[in-house]
Amino acid sequence: MTVEDQLKKLNLKIDTLVKLTALQVLGGKKKIEAVEALTELGFTQGQIADLLKTTPESVKSMRQYVRKQKLKSQASGTKKKNNNTPK
Repeated sequence: MTVEDQLKKLNLKIDTLVKLTALQVLGGKKKIEAVEALTELGFTQGQIADLLKTTPESVKSMRQYVRKQKLKSQASGTKKKNNNTPK
């Protein structure tokens, strides 16, 4: 077995460990929460889709939804702060 073959085999084992660990950490989270967490951990759209047994397009859609919700939340937080400032 060549060094390259050994490295490929090792890489597959590491990928399996990463997937198992990610699934364990995600536990009973909803898919959208899992997408958000995995995105923050640096997983790609394809990797997330593979882990959650869905399509990359679905992951993309969920990421966009989360991003919009965060922007809305930040905007409403800014409005509340501005309304509470002394005049």
